[in-house]
Amino acid sequence: MSLKLDPLELIPMSFRHTPPKLAETFVVVADRAQARLFRGTWPDLEDCREVDGMVHPESRLRVHDTVSDKPGRFRTPAGQRTAADPNTDFQHRTTSEFARRIIARLEQGRTHEEFGRWILVAPPTLLGELRRELPAPLAKLLAAEVEKELVHLKPHEILPHVREAIANNRHG
Repeated sequence: MSLKLDPLELIPMSFRHTPPKLAETFVVVADRAQARLFRGTWPDLEDCREVDGMVHPESRLRVHDTVSDKPGRFRTPAGQRTAADPNTDFQHRTTSEFARRIIARLEQGRTHEEFGRWILVAPPTLLGELRRELPAPLAKLLAAEVEKELVHLKPHEILPHVREAIANNRHG
């Protein structure tokens, strides 16, 4: 009876491989004006602590605080005169700008292997903007989403929502 050996088993490992920090998890809790970044160990996040934050004061402004003119006027196809509503464009623009800043911070963390997965907590409007801006490598690490505005809560009030999303594996 002959013994068969796998030739790869005989080759000694001569390099050192450091795997990414898969257990490290970022939790991003944000709204249009503020983002808080927490870090904890997957999956229970018992050691979760706030490690970074961002503010976007432009999102708190109203359009008339930044624009001096009245909204533009135009005629509808029926011939009626109406005013354009600049609020929607202004809010969309400021939300998009802040979403890009949040994504840039997450990309920095991903490229520096600060985390192996992340969880997103945001209200629907910001959640949509973040999804739209999300690059594929970062999207692959997204473990769960919570579609709620929780940025003003204390960490111990946020974590039950995050743990529920993990348990339900909700995202996308």
